[in-house]
Amino acid sequence: MKRIIATIFTMAIGFNMGFTALAAGTVGQNGRQDIDVKAKYSDTVTTPDVYSIDIEWDNMTFTYSEAGTMDWDPATHTYTENVTSGWDKDSADVTVANHSNVPVDISFGYVPEDNYGVTSALTHTESTVNLNAAIEGNLTDIPSVTATLTVSGTPNKNVTEEGVVVGKITVKII
Repeated sequence: MKRIIATIFTMAIGFNMGFTALAAGTVGQNGRQDIDVKAKYSDTVTTPDVYSIDIEWDNMTFTYSEAGTMDWDPATHTYTENVTSGWDKDSADVTVANHSNVPVDISFGYVPEDNYGVTSALTHTESTVNLNAAIEGNLTDIPSVTATLTVSGTPNKNVTEEGVVVGKITVKII
């Protein structure tokens, strides 16, 4: 019985040694063994969307001025108007610049007030404007759009020296 147990034990040791030899690979005298070296690439870097939009407004206060004299004519009991009048400017801009790493859509809206005798309109209100993403490293060619507000007409007496709101511009980033 001792002999059987010794034989089984010897076989088990020999069997284990055989697997080890297969795994490591045996090379004899003047032999050679090659193995391929592999390189893998795993890209798990994500680029989150970054939104950075500049909106630059020109001064949106328009001043209508009248200057001169109203000369009294005693013979006709009427005034003769020697007055010049006009707006200090007839337009102002709003510029939207996209510093984002993704494109954005911009829409402009304008709602004028009708009861002041002032006529005003804004460009680019008819459709959405697409601004491309900013170009990496390029600080001179920034994707942008400019809408221009124009003002004309003669304000009525509801317009005061303190100023009144004659319209509202809305810039929406979509």
